Amino acid sequence: MTSEPGPHGRSAIDMTGAEFREAGHALVDEIASFYDSLRARRVTEQMALALQASLLVRHAPHAVADAFCVSRLGGDHGSVYGTLPTGCDLAALIARAGRVS
Repeated sequence: MTSEPGPHGRSAIDMTGAEFREAGHALVDEIASFYDSLRARRVTEQMALALQASLLVRHAPHAVADAFCVSRLGGDHGSVYGTLPTGCDLAALIARAGRVS
């Protein structure tokens, strides 16, 4: 173990138990803050998906709303954009894409 000074000018050997506990609590708080941020992002993503789905269910053709809900909310999708599960009405989706373009 070395006795080189740390960021506060003291070596780890010179730190008291209380200082170690304080440093440990600060680290735990920093890690908790990081995970709170990740959790907030996940919740925000889920809220955005729910809003998109509700708009599609109310205003889009059934095939479009169904494909979105099954793939985005049901979790039955690949990791590449546009990957849809079997059973989606692909002909209706392609026909609609042709009209929109």
